[in-house]
Amino acid sequence: VMEVMRRLPAPVSVSMTLLPVSVTAPNVASSLDVLTVPLMVVVEAVLDLADLDTEARVEMRGEVVWIDLSGPDEDLLLEDSGQLLQSIQHLMPRLMQSDLGRVVTCVADSGGFREYHAERLRVQAVEAAEAVRRDGRAISLEPMNPPDRREVHIALAEDPAVDTESSGRGYFKRITVRPA
Repeated sequence: VMEVMRRLPAPVSVSMTLLPVSVTAPNVASSLDVLTVPLMVVVEAVLDLADLDTEARVEMRGEVVWIDLSGPDEDLLLEDSGQLLQSIQHLMPRLMQSDLGRVVTCVADSGGFREYHAERLRVQAVEAAEAVRRDGRAISLEPMNPPDRREVHIALAEDPAVDTESSGRGYFKRITVRPA
């Protein structure tokens, strides 16, 4: 860990949480813990390439890597409904896959944007379900990425009056909310 830290460029500010690593019985979680430092290097490199004045904190929450970004350029991460933040979240698991041999779930957040965005999606889902109940006709929502679609499906999973279905090709797909 210290060797990786020594390789970081001088102006890079790093703060992170590392969970204990079991040397006698390594498992997936412990290998992820060890990767938080190399992941910090990758995150900082991406932020430097994007010329963003932000600091990153990486920590493990269960088997999910959380990347919390803060600093003067935080607003740039959140422009266009958090597209840059979403891009970082999309890129990190793919970069980690070569080291781990599998995709690891990563969540990138800044200023509580993830919870705010999830709440907006839940409200949108409930409003769509209300319209479907009222009008008796299916509604297709705008194309969404997989994490956003998951949020909508979960928000309506317990509603017996509607069904949800993703459709389309590629990364962005539409959700159709229809009467059950």
